[in-house]
Amino acid sequence: MSADKKRLQEEFWKNHISSWKKSSLGVKAYCLENGISHNTFYFWRKKLRASLPVIRPPASTAKISPFIPVGIKTDTIVPTYFQLPDAKWLGAFAAQLIRGLQ
Repeated sequence: MSADKKRLQEEFWKNHISSWKKSSLGVKAYCLENGISHNTFYFWRKKLRASLPVIRPPASTAKISPFIPVGIKTDTIVPTYFQLPDAKWLGAFAAQLIRGLQ
């Protein structure tokens, strides 16, 4: 194989591998969409792995929080207390529950 043909072939696969990395597709879906063999894609990806740049998101110096900020509407009325019903129902419920367990 001539050097030019080899260079063109490497460029072809470098471009496809780079495009695949930027896509949200899996290897098989990408290959099917682009009409190329996924087995050949895997071969070239392995062969060119050392020469391809690694695409990573830019590093951030800010600490990432696992929490999402939440806003509260100031016009919403939230009760500050809860009124419980008469405690007699609790005693009756507990007695009935205990009888059911025996």
